[in-house]
Amino acid sequence: MPFADAIDRLHDASDKEVAAIGCIPGTAKMALDLGGFSFFTEAELAFSYPQYRFFIFRNAGSTWHYHPVDETLTCQVVGTKRVGLLKVDNPYHHALNRIFSEEDYYEDPSVFDGLATENLQWFFADLNEGDALYIPPLWWHGVIATSDGVGVTTPVCWRSPLHVIAESLQKMAAGNFDLMGRFTVIQFGELLNTAQKLGLERELEIAWKRGVADGHISLMNQFGVRMVQKPNWPPI
Repeated sequence: MPFADAIDRLHDASDKEVAAIGCIPGTAKMALDLGGFSFFTEAELAFSYPQYRFFIFRNAGSTWHYHPVDETLTCQVVGTKRVGLLKVDNPYHHALNRIFSEEDYYEDPSVFDGLATENLQWFFADLNEGDALYIPPLWWHGVIATSDGVGVTTPVCWRSPLHVIAESLQKMAAGNFDLMGRFTVIQFGELLNTAQKLGLERELEIAWKRGVADGHISLMNQFGVRMVQKPNWPPI
């Protein structure tokens, strides 16, 4: 629907549906609202996320996911949220990957019964207006809204340092966790170029093929259309 109609629907108190708008970064005037950080002035563009996004929402959060090679400052502008966090590199990663990918945990909390939760270090953070939460790469995070009415969140993303990318690629190739995320052709080209410079193209190839086979990767063409996923190498 038109953007203005979507905003009106979000503000309609009689509409109890979960609703959200994802903007990259939105209208021209919204883009002008984006400022910088006095403590953070230099970074390279993220591999699988835009530099800035707006989430405008009511009663909406996000399913559990992680960023393999990108870092995030989640900035809460309007309303409040609670963010759960769990390090990906844990004894139950593959079980959690299956649970979070299938999303059965929404309706069936018993899917966690086989896990010894004392071995998992769960964290949570409550974000109020004006707060920013740093989310490192390779941390599961899931989000719920904790306020009524319309909320606004602005994630700011950038790529991880080279030594972090190298360690992540090596661990993904070893099967510790999967490559996941949504990449444009240009973004994946940047990741491939970085892996080649690090001497880790083979590791990225292994991670790519496993991630595609498990359905954890989306590759978009220059028009924003999802391409047919095959574990071919190179994919672009």
